[in-house]
Amino acid sequence: MSWPEDAEECGEKHNLEPVSPHKALEIYRLMDSVAEILTHFGVQWFASHGSLLGAIRHQGLIPYDCDADLTVFSFDLHKLTSAPLQLAMLRNGLVMDFLPVQNLFTIWRQGRHGTIVHRGVGAKNNKVDAQPDLHIFVLFSFVEDRNWQYETDRIKHLALELDEDELLPLKPRFARFGESWVAVPADPEAYLDKMYGPDWRRTKRCMTGRQELKEFEPTELESDPKMALPTGPLLPVVFPELEI
Repeated sequence: MSWPEDAEECGEKHNLEPVSPHKALEIYRLMDSVAEILTHFGVQWFASHGSLLGAIRHQGLIPYDCDADLTVFSFDLHKLTSAPLQLAMLRNGLVMDFLPVQNLFTIWRQGRHGTIVHRGVGAKNNKVDAQPDLHIFVLFSFVEDRNWQYETDRIKHLALELDEDELLPLKPRFARFGESWVAVPADPEAYLDKMYGPDWRRTKRCMTGRQELKEFEPTELESDPKMALPTGPLLPVVFPELEI
């Protein structure tokens, strides 16, 4: 499959330029593969941040988004970091890293052997070997008031507290994300209200946990917002046979 060499860049949400077809397909594949692996090993997860916004508002990837976002709960961290899950990631060409300052797990698909894989800021649309990231954020609970807060990127999430009944029980396979389906919180609209403000249905803005990031000015959304394309074909997920 070939893509135009002059595809627009999508530089870490610094603008509203559309993501290239190549990057869009890689993100859909990354989301689908990681979600299937997490589910297989019993990790409770849901589409969050921009990926939840895309699933609810666009039924897929936001046209100008450059990555994928999932959230897990602290009670599943031992499963997320387990050897069988890590081996399944590797078996499917996926690498998971942990960024200790942000308390963020990041996953990307390996490039061809012997090539340099560009991630994050380096993952420009017009580099075929550049790989977008999937970020896994972690929620911790405060039992006394049944609230959950993000331990990941604490500064960006300082203003955000989520009630347990807004999160749990999760709704599995609830929202379309291109050709696949994603789990969402118990009340996805309440989550998006707190994350992006109550006008998220009609406004494009760059913010997290009500913290204005000011990468671009709030802009009115089109009346019929489309998802980024193409959405497939997706990749099969293979689970290794493990000897315990």
